[in-house]
Amino acid sequence: MAALAGGFTQELDDSPLEVAAIHESAAVAEYQEPTPQTVPIIYLSGSQLIIRNFTVAKWIAAAYDVPEFMVSGPGWITSEKYDLFAKAPRGATRRRIPLMLQPLMAERFALQIHKEAKVSEGYALVLGKSGSKLQPSAGFDAEPAVSLTTPKSAPTKPVYHYRNYPMPLIAKNLSVWLGESTIDATGLPGSYDFEITYSLTEYLMRHIKKDNEAEVPPTLAESLGALGLKLERRKVPVEQIVVDRVTRPTANCARARQQASRLRAVALRATRQEGFLSARRSFCPQGLYGIY
Repeated sequence: MAALAGGFTQELDDSPLEVAAIHESAAVAEYQEPTPQTVPIIYLSGSQLIIRNFTVAKWIAAAYDVPEFMVSGPGWITSEKYDLFAKAPRGATRRRIPLMLQPLMAERFALQIHKEAKVSEGYALVLGKSGSKLQPSAGFDAEPAVSLTTPKSAPTKPVYHYRNYPMPLIAKNLSVWLGESTIDATGLPGSYDFEITYSLTEYLMRHIKKDNEAEVPPTLAESLGALGLKLERRKVPVEQIVVDRVTRPTANCARARQQASRLRAVALRATRQEGFLSARRSFCPQGLYGIY
């Protein structure tokens, strides 16, 4: 299959993941200081797809490209964590991570799910009174990308630099930070380059309190306002992922066991080279969602 990225044609391989080694994550004390080895990450580099310190619920969220709070199932999926070291198909991108994880989870976790549509309290990303101040991306159909910087004067307020980001994708990212479903209601087509400043302190306080009536975090509201955007509280349509069946993962094949140590070394080098905050960025979409 051919795909355009920044004006170039690249041949993509639709093959499933190869040499998928799944292992239980190393135990981490509840209040242990996060490190590049213990922070949850999902990392795609070349032909290497690596997941570390992901609960099964987080695996499912990545597989179906939803925030983790949209996954419901047995209690153990929110506590048991597993790592993945796998060989990805040629030309794989972060956008294809869900398509790679779904068949893997069906095979190794015996995962079966169904989706339930409902309406719940959440947010809508809308235009402010002065209209959009966003800068359109220069690239044509380029892969969305995000990088992170941390000002020395404000180490708890990381700045995320978004490139080639469409509004529906940033709304999905905001769902994770807010802990509530967020939809795009800007009506803006295309992709944009912009920056958003978040406050880790405000994030932690919001998620610890789990207060659905809490206001939009001030740092986030100010950052969005500078872009001509704002968040409005409203009823929004959501699609819940309901787990019908899931088991602990089946044992790795001999080939996967042989390759696992080499892939672990790749993951360790990657997180060490990028540093703790960059590794955290790989997880925060996620994500993917960020993942991605």
